[in-house]
Amino acid sequence: MDQGLSRTIHKLAAARTQLQTAIQLWFADGDPVSIHTLTCAALQILHDIHVQRGGSPLLFDSIFVKNHRRAEWDQAVKEHMNFFKHADRDPTGTIAFDPSLTEPFILLSLLTVEALGVPHTLEESAFGFWCCLHEHDWLSEQGQTVFINDIPVEQLAKLRDLQRQKFYGMYKFLIENHIIKK
Repeated sequence: MDQGLSRTIHKLAAARTQLQTAIQLWFADGDPVSIHTLTCAALQILHDIHVQRGGSPLLFDSIFVKNHRRAEWDQAVKEHMNFFKHADRDPTGTIAFDPSLTEPFILLSLLTVEALGVPHTLEESAFGFWCCLHEHDWLSEQGQTVFINDIPVEQLAKLRDLQRQKFYGMYKFLIENHIIKK
């Protein structure tokens, strides 16, 4: 890509690109700090657009997060997000980071995309479906219905047993061959 050419990029497109890249890295077991940073940047943009369009704030009060996980969610939201972006207060700081904390941020980004009325990309629907199969404790029944498709039972069992990298490849194959709908 020629670095000298400038392009006009809309905020929503920037957020979607960041989110898609984060999800691709997540499925490929990529760098967890990069995945988290891209996800949080995308989530902030999506959240701001949603609120600007008159939607209620989704970051802290999402109806898709179960009540018994809300306090944990609220605490986790900002700590790592800010640590990976700023060094003005603690240039030599360190932080303990559990990469699994990124998953709910990706999920909330997807739910915000849904609230904006924008169709999910392949990556987004794959991650949402993965969560329905493996991380259902994060999603209420209403949240799960956003990603559940009419998938044959035999396909569900096969997909549930796959590791992330293989799951993404199989999900992509099933979508591209119209076996399941995105």
